[in-house]
Amino acid sequence: MQEESPEESFEVENTASEGENAVEASTSETQEKFEEYMPVVPLECADISGGNVFVYSAIYVGDNEFDNEIRGFISFDISKLLGTTIESAKISGKSSIISGTPFKTYGPLIIKAVYWGPRQVTPGDFNLDGVEIVNLLAANFGKSPGVLKNDLQNVVNSNINRYQLCLYFEMSQTDGDGKADYVLYDLSDISLNVTYTK
Repeated sequence: MQEESPEESFEVENTASEGENAVEASTSETQEKFEEYMPVVPLECADISGGNVFVYSAIYVGDNEFDNEIRGFISFDISKLLGTTIESAKISGKSSIISGTPFKTYGPLIIKAVYWGPRQVTPGDFNLDGVEIVNLLAANFGKSPGVLKNDLQNVVNSNINRYQLCLYFEMSQTDGDGKADYVLYDLSDISLNVTYTK
């Protein structure tokens, strides 16, 4: 009788282990991972300069020949991310045109997460406050900062279906030379790539 006890104990422990493995496998199977580019919403993208809003198929960042600062605003539809867990996020851009010397004149290009909602940009959105995602010393970039992942998750957790960014050079005033210094990005050349599970 005493010799059978260890065998019985071993069998019980082994069964429990198999059960735990089954639960872990089931949990793993339900956590599907996806990687997608979030679609841009063109009508919610614009430039603001001199108190005016300009809607193009591109955004400008810097200043113009009238010595007005230009800030660019871009909106992504993230409705498919609601209820998901963000594993990673990457913001990328490729400039099609650089006029003048915006980086030399004004320093880093800043990308800040802001929110104006599922609507067109208005002049009052020029100074929206938000979360700085990254600052850049070159027009072409691909960045995956932790703050982007965390901020995107916070937005998703708040059931907000837009992720919106403002691109600008942090300047107290323009250089006043009557020449344009800007970076231009086609809307198709700025992307938000997200890996998520659900």
